[in-house]
Amino acid sequence: LYDREYDEFQELTGRGLALGVNEDFEYQESEKSIKPGQIVVIGTDGVWEARNSAGEMFGKERLRQVIRESADRTAREILDSVIDKSFSFSQPAEAADDVTLIILKIVS
Repeated sequence: LYDREYDEFQELTGRGLALGVNEDFEYQESEKSIKPGQIVVIGTDGVWEARNSAGEMFGKERLRQVIRESADRTAREILDSVIDKSFSFSQPAEAADDVTLIILKIVS
């Protein structure tokens, strides 16, 4: 969760298994208040674990920087920017993991 007003990121975590690992697992609900201007980023580790030819990971800090730099854009433009920068970073290597990314920008 990125709060543009305070330029702060908060990693939202939960207890239990990752979603989709076991269809019979009973998850606990948790709540978080969000407000206009905040950006919710949900993704798989394939986004930040993308590696370049030197073996260096794209990393969560680079992900945060792209979110910060794109925060005034639409959710779709933020998503495109993250994917473009992650793929550019890892070229010419092929993706070693799946990449799933959801960007929610709270507008009102």
